[in-house]
Amino acid sequence: MRLKQSQYEKLILFLSFLNCVKLFFYGNKIIDSISLGITAAALFFIFFNTNLIYSRRVVFLCCCVLCSLLVTVVINGGVGASVNYAILMLTSMLFVSYGISKHAMNKLFVFNGLILLSFLFTLAVVKVNSFYFFTTITGASINSNMVGIVALLVQPCFAIKNRICKALGVISVVGSCFYFILISECRSVLFSVSIFIILNALIKQQIDSKTFYRVVSLSQIFSLLFVACYLILYNCSININLDFFGKTFFSGRQTVWQSVFDLFLKHPLIGSGGKEALKSVNGTVTTSAHNTLLSIIYIFGAIPTCCFFSFWGKKYDKAQTNPRRVNQIIVLSVVVITFLESFYMESYLVFLSVLFFLPELKCRCKLEQENNVKLRSSYDTENNSLLLVRW
Repeated sequence: MRLKQSQYEKLILFLSFLNCVKLFFYGNKIIDSISLGITAAALFFIFFNTNLIYSRRVVFLCCCVLCSLLVTVVINGGVGASVNYAILMLTSMLFVSYGISKHAMNKLFVFNGLILLSFLFTLAVVKVNSFYFFTTITGASINSNMVGIVALLVQPCFAIKNRICKALGVISVVGSCFYFILISECRSVLFSVSIFIILNALIKQQIDSKTFYRVVSLSQIFSLLFVACYLILYNCSININLDFFGKTFFSGRQTVWQSVFDLFLKHPLIGSGGKEALKSVNGTVTTSAHNTLLSIIYIFGAIPTCCFFSFWGKKYDKAQTNPRRVNQIIVLSVVVITFLESFYMESYLVFLSVLFFLPELKCRCKLEQENNVKLRSSYDTENNSLLLVRW
């Protein structure tokens, strides 16, 4: 890695800060485009200054993706979505492969937690016919699912090993953020919280690293199986009487997901670029596929979709790590959101990569320091034994 560890950590902190602050200007296309461009440029800079650039497999993978994205943009458009995909690819490879120090991790969690918490408390909340609508301080309406996701992201920001922050998290963060999750009626976030509680009760030991990364990578295949089972149940006219915040089990996603498959068959190789809208409930249209992998299939086609499995959750270096069990459970539970939300939803997966993949690898530097100490001690022992022999 040609970048110094301190420089790498500062860039990560800056990007995280930038993507959190831009929420206050939600809906402003100019600011969103500028922050998107800065994020992409910074990530490419980091990528070209790491050892990943010397990996033939990584370079081949990136070339395939970028060429495919370029063809899609030239023929069908979709520049913004392509930049978001590139950001997702780079964050997944970089953050999973390179850890940061515990000190930098604490800064990242505390600063991001305070910014995101401030964003939630500055939202104007209006209730109309049992539904809540949210408006930012700039007067822009914000998607309720986005509010739920932001509230979820605040939770682990205060899960660091610090008594003051833990107390603050329990008293003011967990309660208030769970309130925002409930009123946002974001079912994907509620599923994520439920799965975290279940996994935390069932998994008592740290998961083996290979098993963990394999599960994270295969999670997207599970998401396709979930969609397939959902559509089969709907097409078989199986009535499931489940009610989630006034919405039935078949609340309209079946129409969107069927529309995604129809468009994929129409543009299998290069995708539609997002220029063709998806069918939704009551004859309306939408651009959100409500599934991370399906949104990539729908916009970009087969090649970027296949490449997605190669870098998502894949670790490209051989550094040993010693993750905490709870961090692994957080990652596994939050990945469930990708089953029900699109990847380009205000680049929220950048948040997920920063806040959830990094804790998994934060002990990298500590382990390197311990190895250096062991080498030094063994060297000193050898010198002492040599002196004793000579004496």
